[in-house]
Amino acid sequence: MKNNKATTISLIAPALFKINKFRFEPWMENKAARYYPLGLLSIATYLYHKNNDVDISIFDVNVELPLLFRSRPYHENNVLQVHDEMVKRFLLKKRPEIIGISGLFHKTKNQVHHIAGLAKEVLPESVVVLGGCYPSTSPQVAIKDNNVDFIVVGEGETRFEKLLHFLQGKISENDLEGIHSSKPEIHWYPSLKSYISLKVLPPYKLSLIKIDEYLPYSSYLSDSYLKSNCVCLQLYASRGCPNKCTYCTSGAANYIGPYRPLNSDILIEHIKIYKGLGVQELLFWDDNPCGSPIQIKKLMRALNNDGIPYTFANMELDAIDDEILQLYFENRASKTFQVGIESGSDEVLINILRRKLTKSEIMKKMVSIRSFVGKEAFLRATFMIGIPGETKEQIHETVNFALTLPIDWAAFSCFMPIPGTPLYETAIARGYLKIDEVNLNFDEPIMDMPHLAAKEILYLRNYANYRVNFVENKQIRANPEKTIEAFRNVLSNYPGHCLAYWGISQCYKELGNASDYKTNLEEAVEISKQPQWEQFMGPLFNNKIEDRLDQF
Repeated sequence: MKNNKATTISLIAPALFKINKFRFEPWMENKAARYYPLGLLSIATYLYHKNNDVDISIFDVNVELPLLFRSRPYHENNVLQVHDEMVKRFLLKKRPEIIGISGLFHKTKNQVHHIAGLAKEVLPESVVVLGGCYPSTSPQVAIKDNNVDFIVVGEGETRFEKLLHFLQGKISENDLEGIHSSKPEIHWYPSLKSYISLKVLPPYKLSLIKIDEYLPYSSYLSDSYLKSNCVCLQLYASRGCPNKCTYCTSGAANYIGPYRPLNSDILIEHIKIYKGLGVQELLFWDDNPCGSPIQIKKLMRALNNDGIPYTFANMELDAIDDEILQLYFENRASKTFQVGIESGSDEVLINILRRKLTKSEIMKKMVSIRSFVGKEAFLRATFMIGIPGETKEQIHETVNFALTLPIDWAAFSCFMPIPGTPLYETAIARGYLKIDEVNLNFDEPIMDMPHLAAKEILYLRNYANYRVNFVENKQIRANPEKTIEAFRNVLSNYPGHCLAYWGISQCYKELGNASDYKTNLEEAVEISKQPQWEQFMGPLFNNKIEDRLDQF
């Protein structure tokens, strides 16, 4: 398999959506995708920086497929064929000796292996390498694919470079680490538990991707992305997380290494380079940006002095203090703030998830945040439903807790036991799922527990969403104009959403608009007769939807 001329490398980011359910949406005329392939971009940049003899390309299906449909008629029934032809054309044009495929999430498993098959079909002599969370935490599943030659586990920069040098004959196999090999037989070259120093990572080589085709984060909660031309760079200010939550790959599972913040002075120098390349906004994807309060405060001060708008997609409540809030909202891309709360039960929070804060501490923090940022900021909290060991009563406790929090939106997801985490091991040991079940999708539960079947978990997740975000949404009365916009955004993504129409009708009722109230209410009532909605009308409204409502 060694090839002394292995200098052409193509890195592919598979679709983060199901190909057969892809829709070309109006916003794709202006921006093609939401998420940067940051792992591939970091690896490619590092290889370019350290190896002058390599030719590297990145192909992001999430960008390229929408771009292709801008220039040709879109037909839902031939998307997979168009996708396959597009990937094959790219590979035949580049003819790489090494093809890296990112398995960022477990839900992309099928896409990852499909592209591996396409690669071997058109370039059978190529070396196919997988990396990312899915193959790193489920190597025993991923390596079974005959189209896969190697798996890079965990951080990819130095491990992929060593694999490249091995394939080029520059080092022996004894020098490999963190690598699974499938040929001539499955073999594991164990990790030495050495992790890259972030200060040696060069600035991203942004010419490898189409940066102007990714949506700015500040546009996600409104229709502004239909016309926004802002160039938003996604990046990290740290890796890992110092917390030990039992459900997260960055906590107790720790597959990407210990928590390491990037020196803020180095990061600011990188950002100056990015601004010179046209970047206008920053989105940080750190798992826990407040893991080092000293570093995050220093970074925020520097960013505020620079003036570039920025957002941290995730914030851990336990480390947030008034100074962080003041710095964060001093210069912002948009007044949005997201925190992971996960449960409304102290038993689940402390003893199952190993979170740091109790319900009362969470409430105190959230009240402080709302008081600080005011009514106009959009506060979003995330929760999980169907956690191993969680009871129905505790799920209802979570729903009721979410209703008391001073938030604008609660994102409820079905709990997914990610391989490598303690709660995954718990689920396997208790027989809640089989070891090969790694097609994880946070909208579709896969665990069957004795007291809580998968179908019931899905029902309770939907019930929680409908009750908190629609039927008892506090913003309907507090800010009906703003809430109409939020519900219309729901309809743009989920046409025919019964409770979005119902919510809009209630907003117009608050505003005294009888005509629009009636129009939207009639639409909601008609949709509520469909089976997927009718099952919720009793629990949510105690009867049929129209019986809950007074005349205007």
